[in-house]
Amino acid sequence: MNSDGTNARRITNDPANDTMPSISPNGDIIAFTSTRAGGLFQIFLQPLKDGKPDGSPRPFAHSTALNMHTRFSRDGKWIAFTSARGWLNDEPALSASNPQPYGEIFVAPVDGSSDPVRVTHNKWEDSLPTWGVVPR
Repeated sequence: MNSDGTNARRITNDPANDTMPSISPNGDIIAFTSTRAGGLFQIFLQPLKDGKPDGSPRPFAHSTALNMHTRFSRDGKWIAFTSARGWLNDEPALSASNPQPYGEIFVAPVDGSSDPVRVTHNKWEDSLPTWGVVPR
């Protein structure tokens, strides 16, 4: 859609739950989370050409765990995302009241040239990663 909210266009059309989109800095890819991979939330990349889908979405960094909350790096070459692939980092009995005791942040190259790299490790859920400049 345009920055003023006009000209909204549908990008996906699948009976699965497509949600949580993020767009690359140059607007050529949308990353989104979907249950289209067997009901488990996974990340897909949808190439765009002139703001319209160009081909089919491709899986990104899939695992046997939930993957979601994507954010592109400033140069558009990396994606930060949350994933349960790190599993629980606490005693399960201590996490019983927390509905999501997982969600470490990982980064991976958009082109899939290497496996995701874990950048956090703690017992709490990390969510909604972002890229930024570290103040000096």
